[in-house]
Amino acid sequence: MIIILKNITNEIIILKDIGITFPPSGTYRINSDEDKSRLTESNELISNISLNKIQVSTDLKILSPVDGIRQLFTDAILVGPRDVSGKIRVHQTSRKLGLVVYFSGAGDDISNINDVGNGAPLEINHKVGQLLEQSAYMDFNIVKNETWLHEGYIIWKNTDFDYISGEIVTRSVSVTPGTNTFYNLYNGYLIIPAAGNGNYEITSDITDPVGGLVYMPSHDDGSRPTAFWNADWNNDTNRYENITPAPTGDGFYNMFANEVSLFKFFNRVPLIGDGFQKIQSSDTDRLGQGMRLKMTAYTNTSTSDHDWKMATFLAFNRKHTLTLS
Repeated sequence: MIIILKNITNEIIILKDIGITFPPSGTYRINSDEDKSRLTESNELISNISLNKIQVSTDLKILSPVDGIRQLFTDAILVGPRDVSGKIRVHQTSRKLGLVVYFSGAGDDISNINDVGNGAPLEINHKVGQLLEQSAYMDFNIVKNETWLHEGYIIWKNTDFDYISGEIVTRSVSVTPGTNTFYNLYNGYLIIPAAGNGNYEITSDITDPVGGLVYMPSHDDGSRPTAFWNADWNNDTNRYENITPAPTGDGFYNMFANEVSLFKFFNRVPLIGDGFQKIQSSDTDRLGQGMRLKMTAYTNTSTSDHDWKMATFLAFNRKHTLTLS
């Protein structure tokens, strides 16, 4: 944060104890922590700020005398390592501290909640005569392994204006009609709590980590998305327990009666011939347990059906990159 000192009087102000002179309306820009440390040793500076003769401001606003003095003695100007010329060294990263950069062409084996990386690859191998729209999924064990999606890399061969889309979708629960239950169906897809007057029963085992509970991470601003269920994870049993309703939507989990797309990160990307493409990003999106990565490929038959294939690998930030013991 930038700090600026300004003489707001019509007189020359001399800080004799540190040898700095402020002409009328003169300013002094604090450029380093060392500079700031020197200024805070001046009793005359503190006195002139207190008497509202020298004004303290930041790059955001003008401060009162009290806040100005507090600013000088608290927040650092520059933090972190410097190079030999005194410039601060910076490092561009979207990785949250405590996580590890992880590249993978395969998901996790969801039959083992401790597994990392031994699941199915995300690839499509279209043959003439197969469905023109084909999908592949990549699944993750996240409840014990915090996971953020960063970017992807696509390789393709023998394409002819075929295209692909990528999105994050939800796992779903199985439901059956019922009476006087504790579950209702909103808009045909979202399971919401009922007070013993619901019309649906859940037949899935929702204590299973892949049984249908979907964790909803916070938004970038820290606010919570609407979610209608709470649950506790038991590391000993590897099961959810204490699954309870959050009827006002202030919970942490949702349940869906069918697959729902939460967001797309690329849409109908065209592929021609053979090639490779990096889907680059400076950002990350956090994934929650119960979310799946879905790739859908569309074969163009405007000329003729044809064999073609594509594969992808992705960059993640994860807490663990090896299977947990």
